Amino acid sequence: MDTIATRNVNQIPAEEKRTLESLLGSALEQEQHVLILTYTPGQMSGDEIRQAARARIAETIAVNQKFATVDGICAAEADAAIEEALSKTPW
Repeated sequence: MDTIATRNVNQIPAEEKRTLESLLGSALEQEQHVLILTYTPGQMSGDEIRQAARARIAETIAVNQKFATVDGICAAEADAAIEEALSKTPW
């Protein structure tokens, strides 16, 4: 999971500021902001994850539309089935 943190330099305690300056190899100025991003190389970015999810949703909709056409299920019946399933969900 990616993590992003951003802080105003003037709000960073002196010891942490020195650590960051040592890591960056340069002094930080009071009007600057620090952005720290962690990520796992080789994993999908947030945009890629959203695109993949969008593709899976589109595929699911297409499959369901095919079943509806073949089995003759109308939108009202599908909505009723969804409402019933949601009413049984503990959340």
